[in-house]
Amino acid sequence: MANPEHVEILKQGAEAWNKWRKVYPEVVPDLAKAYLVGANLCHANLYGAKLSNADLSESKLLEVELSEADLTSANLSNSDLRKAKLTIAYVAMANFKEANLSEAELFGTNLVGAKFNEANLSYANCTGASFLGADLTNAILHGIGLWGTARDNWEIR
Repeated sequence: MANPEHVEILKQGAEAWNKWRKVYPEVVPDLAKAYLVGANLCHANLYGAKLSNADLSESKLLEVELSEADLTSANLSNSDLRKAKLTIAYVAMANFKEANLSEAELFGTNLVGAKFNEANLSYANCTGASFLGADLTNAILHGIGLWGTARDNWEIR
């Protein structure tokens, strides 16, 4: 369950959140199961945050820092994650339906069983990511970097 203090600070926006992170760099943000639908968190530092089962659908997450975060089973459908950094994040079973992840950094990320139906992954760097069991139905994969990825037998069109 999310730490209510962490949720309250995050709801104040990225600027307030990032200031708080600088003051308390040793704190691991606990936002598990948080309801953050439609949040504007562009440029927020969510490095290493616990966001499992959080609802971030329809959120603005442009250039957000989510490296090493736990987004297991999180809902990010219809969210804007352009240029987001999800390096070495754990995103298994997350929902990215119709999300925009163009130019996102997914280097070494665990995306096992994640849903990317109709998501835009154009020019995303997915080097070393694991897409095993991921659903990429009608996803936009133009220019995606897949070197060294673990994936099922895809038919990419």
